[in-house]
Amino acid sequence: MDDGSAWTVTEVAAPSGSPAVGRKAACRFAFVLLPDFSLMALTATLEPLRHANHELGRDHYGWSLHSVDGTAVASSSGVRVTPDAGLDTVDPQANLIICGGPQVTRHVSRPLIGFIRRAARHAPMLGGLCTAARVLAEAGVLDGYRATIHWESVDGLRETFPRIDIHDSLFEFDRERMTCAGETSGIDMMVTWLAARHGQGLASKVAAQLLHSRVRSASEPQSPPQLRYATRNPLLLRAIDLMSQHVEEPLDIMDIALRLGCSRRQIERIFSYQMKCSPVAFYRNLRLDRARQLLSETRLGCMEVATACGFLSATSFSKAYRQRFGVTPHKDRGIPRLGGHDAMRLHAPGRLEARAN
Repeated sequence: MDDGSAWTVTEVAAPSGSPAVGRKAACRFAFVLLPDFSLMALTATLEPLRHANHELGRDHYGWSLHSVDGTAVASSSGVRVTPDAGLDTVDPQANLIICGGPQVTRHVSRPLIGFIRRAARHAPMLGGLCTAARVLAEAGVLDGYRATIHWESVDGLRETFPRIDIHDSLFEFDRERMTCAGETSGIDMMVTWLAARHGQGLASKVAAQLLHSRVRSASEPQSPPQLRYATRNPLLLRAIDLMSQHVEEPLDIMDIALRLGCSRRQIERIFSYQMKCSPVAFYRNLRLDRARQLLSETRLGCMEVATACGFLSATSFSKAYRQRFGVTPHKDRGIPRLGGHDAMRLHAPGRLEARAN
C-alpha cells in the first residue's frame, strides 16, 4: 500500500513444491481460476492434496492451475495468481475443478461453457468451488445431480435451475460431480475424499497437518443461524427460521408469535434487544436481501423478484428497496458488488446494519 488510499495487488506463481504440470502422477487435478475466484477456497482444496503426497511419501497427486486465456487472474482479495497455462492444455484425464467467487455470472462465456461441456464427457470428476456450481449449472452438466453452492447463492440457483437437486450443505459428491460451498469447507471435502480412497488414517494425518481439529460432514449447515446472527436465543432463531421459510408469502408477526407459543410483545422485545430493530423491519430486510440476491444471480424480471419476495406491487418493492440499498432494483442489477459475498453483508437484516449506521 503506497499512501493508504489504494490496495496493493500482489502477483504470485503456482504453489512452489507442487508437482510440475508435465510430471507423472497417479491422480491429477486441473483447477480453472475465474476472475475474482476465492483464494481461500482454492488453497483449502489444494493443500490437502499436498499433505497427502507428504504422508504417502510420493507425488501420488498432481495439479495444475489454468485460466481461460492463460494469463494471470486476480482473486477476490486482489492477489493475482499466474496459472500454468490456459484451457487448451488441460489434461483431459484430470479431475477438473472450476474456482468461482463473487459475481461469478459476469465471467461466464461461450468458450468456457463449451470447454466444460466437452470436459464433462471424459473428466473422471467435474467440480465447482464456492459459486462455480453456477457456471456448471449454466453449462447444463449438473442437471439431475445433487449439488451445493455458497449459502448466499442457494436461492438463486434453485430459482433458476430446478433440475438440479440443490442442498444447503458444505459439499456434495454425486457420481462424477463434486461441488463445495467454498472457503474452509474445501478442507472438509478433500479430507473426506482422501478418507474414501486411502482410509481414515491418512485422512486424519492430513487434517492434523492442516490444524483442522474437526472434519465436518457434508450434511452440516454452511452458516448456522446462531453464527450468522450472533445469537443463541432459541425463540429468536425459531422466529428467523419461520421468516426465512415464508419469504414469498410473508407471515404476520402475530401469526409467528402464535406458532411459537408466545406473545407478539415477547417477539418484539427479543428483536429489539438482540437485533436492534423491530421484527417487522427485520423481516422486510430479510426479504429485500433475498430480492437483491435474486436480482444479482438470476434472470428474473424485477416484478418476478418482487413477487418471489412477498411484495404485492412494483411500486412498494421499488420504494422499500431504495430505502434499504439507496438505489432502485433496476439500477442495482447493473452495479458490480464490492469484494466478498454481497459486500461482506454490509446490509445484514439486524445487528450489522445497526452497527453500520
